[in-house]
Amino acid sequence: MFTIKKATSTDAQAIVDVRQAAILQGCANHYDNTTLKRWAKVEPSEAFCRDVERIFYLIEAQGKPIATGAVDTQRGTLDAIFVHPEYWGEGHAKRMLNHLESIALQQGCQTLSLDSTLNAAGFYRAHGFEGNEISSYHSPRGLILDCIPMSKSLK
Repeated sequence: MFTIKKATSTDAQAIVDVRQAAILQGCANHYDNTTLKRWAKVEPSEAFCRDVERIFYLIEAQGKPIATGAVDTQRGTLDAIFVHPEYWGEGHAKRMLNHLESIALQQGCQTLSLDSTLNAAGFYRAHGFEGNEISSYHSPRGLILDCIPMSKSLK
């Protein structure tokens, strides 16, 4: 049984753990090892915990966090859809995406935008997002990653 819940600050470390596992395994064929390690290494700072409280959701399997996602309805952005590798191929990314889009629609968002990792762009395209140009994402921690800016109309 899988449940989707609104994350709280106490879920911050679990979100970091799911994210780290997904990045290190899922992105390995698209980014170099040094970049992967630096990207995956995150400590749940106060600012991150505030974001978790505000915009993050979790999918849990028997109380264990297995997937994450975030939607900022004020900015119209989608972020951080990560699935733990043990649960890949079971539809959890799609489940999370559908949930986040539903929240965005309820909050009056007309479009959603995101910066897709290179390995996830096909997933987003398959679910109605558009975008092909490779750009650079500049993280608040100074990391620069190749990404594909994408958007989707929710009308």
